[in-house]
Amino acid sequence: MLTGYLVVTNKEIENKLLIALGYIFSTIFWIGTFVLSYYFVDSHLDRFVEVAYIGLQKLVFSSFFAWLFYAASFKYGGSTSKYMVAKVFVPFSRLSYSIAMSEMLFIWYDITNSHQYFPADHYNEVILVSYIFLMCTALGFIVYLLFEAPSLNLIKIFIKPQTNISKVQIQRPEKID
Repeated sequence: MLTGYLVVTNKEIENKLLIALGYIFSTIFWIGTFVLSYYFVDSHLDRFVEVAYIGLQKLVFSSFFAWLFYAASFKYGGSTSKYMVAKVFVPFSRLSYSIAMSEMLFIWYDITNSHQYFPADHYNEVILVSYIFLMCTALGFIVYLLFEAPSLNLIKIFIKPQTNISKVQIQRPEKID
């Protein structure tokens, strides 16, 4: 949502310093979430501090991805833009909305059913992220086939652009003698 809000309200950034600061802060946020997980998981802190860290970690980590997608959408991404437009991602381009909607369901399910917090430095996080990605892709594909594709096709059928023949003028070349 943050990326969509930035794209709609700000359009393009003309100041190169802001682009550089965006990359610097997003990199600090990305590295900071991994480094701070060692401190917060191994120490005996108050439960409130631990819960606050878990909540802020997701927000900071998602802001890193928000900047990446924002920068790539306006061609500030460099190698990130080249990676994201690779042909491997073309089949997933139609599923993006379905996956985004179904991913939140899996994350809520996982959060409500997990009784132990695993920081991103554990190998279990790789398994968990792979599981969420595969399940969201499968569920997103089913949602796309059942709901999005038929509704988009119905919209294309029923809402065609109306052209009035009297308003359409055929341009004929003038005869030059």
